[in-house]
Amino acid sequence: MPRFSFYVFIFSVFFIQSNLQSQNVSERKQMYGPDPMLINGKVYNYFPGSGVKGHQYLNQKEFQLGSLVIRGKEYKDVLLNYDLLNQEIILQYTDLQGSNRLLIVSKAWLEEINIEGETFSLRKTPDNRQLIAQTLNQGQIQLHVHWTKRLIADINLVSKQYVFESKKQNFFLTTKDTFQEYTSTKDLLQFFSDQDKEIVKQFMKQHKMKPNTKSILQLIELLNFCNQTLKEKSLQP
Repeated sequence: MPRFSFYVFIFSVFFIQSNLQSQNVSERKQMYGPDPMLINGKVYNYFPGSGVKGHQYLNQKEFQLGSLVIRGKEYKDVLLNYDLLNQEIILQYTDLQGSNRLLIVSKAWLEEINIEGETFSLRKTPDNRQLIAQTLNQGQIQLHVHWTKRLIADINLVSKQYVFESKKQNFFLTTKDTFQEYTSTKDLLQFFSDQDKEIVKQFMKQHKMKPNTKSILQLIELLNFCNQTLKEKSLQP
C-alpha cells in the first residue's frame, strides 16, 4: 500500500472512531439527561384508580416549572410536582424515544426545591425524621410548613370509594441552631427577652391574633414583625 494511502486509511479509521465516540456520548446524554445527578432515582408509578376522588399532589395534577438544587448545582426549568401522600418530589422528563417519564427525585443530595415560586427543603426534626418543608419567610426566625395528605374511605357513599383529604399542615420554626415544631405563639415567644415579649404580645393584640392561630398570612405577618423587632439583637438560647 502506498504511503499516502496508508495515512489516509489511518486518518479515516481515527475519524470514524471519534465520530462513534461522540455519538455514544450524545446518546448517553439524551438517554440519561444532561446530568446523571438530575436523572437519578426510582421510577414513579403511583397512580390511584379512576374511582378515587382528588389527587395526591400539593396543588394540582399538572406538573409545574421549577428548579432543583442537588449537591450545590441548580437545575432550572424542570417539570416538578410534590406527592404529599408519599412525600416525594416527582420529576417529569423526556427519554430517548421522546416519551414523558416520571422519576422520584433522589433525596441523597437534594438540597432545595422550587415549584412555581414556592421554596421547599429537606429538614431534620429533633427526633431525626426527615421532612420536606416549605419556607414561608426570611430572617433570624423562619417559619416552615410541612404538608401532608391522606387517602381515606368516603363514608358518604353506600359503595366503597376512596378520596384524598384536603392537605394538612404542620408548622416548624428554625433559628440558627434549632428546628422545632410550632403549635402556638408560646413556642415563638421563648426566643425573646421579657421586654421584647411584651412588644410582640402588644402587636398580636393590636392585630387581633390568637395565640393558636394557624393562618399562614397572620403567622408570616407576625414573624416579619418579630424579625424586625429582633434586628441587631441576639436570640435567647
